[in-house]
Amino acid sequence: MGVTSIDRPVDDCTAAESQCLQQRHPQSAEMSGELLDALLTFEKWLSVPQNPQPATPAQQASGLKLFKATGCSGCHQPEQPVMLMQADGQALRARIAPYTDLSVHDLGPGLADHELVGVVHPTRWRTAPLWGIGYRLSRESKPTFLHDGRARSVEEAVLWHDGEAAVVRERFEQLPRARREQLLRFVAAL
Repeated sequence: MGVTSIDRPVDDCTAAESQCLQQRHPQSAEMSGELLDALLTFEKWLSVPQNPQPATPAQQASGLKLFKATGCSGCHQPEQPVMLMQADGQALRARIAPYTDLSVHDLGPGLADHELVGVVHPTRWRTAPLWGIGYRLSRESKPTFLHDGRARSVEEAVLWHDGEAAVVRERFEQLPRARREQLLRFVAAL
């Protein structure tokens, strides 16, 4: 971060940063031990908000199976590999469950933004992470979804999908009501 602390008393300058290298030995650390401890404690407990009513393991497994069979997991990928850096500088491979591929997809002209003067903006949007949706649904009186908040429910957000996601939306529409509700409960438990 470019801030010196008691455990990292010098900046981690690159070879190209000549001014940084010349000032590599500061008189004192910029961040006190107390502030560093507070920051590390904050980051340790910082996480995706958890749903107050999580699904049972059986509901989770059957919901995930339906989520994948419908094709939602093509873009809302359940897991992503990450490389974390531990406090001692050692790399740690881990997996997170954001339910996104972090990619940009064409979701069709229905989700395009239109300016008052008639200019149409692209229909390509980054796949929104689904983790924490259950928390939002439990806390927000009127949750909204999609890039501009036009969807008032998870189901409505799915029904707005078009373009690259049209086939997945059609599979969702063709589900019997009970299976559709099962899938929506699964997403609401994330």
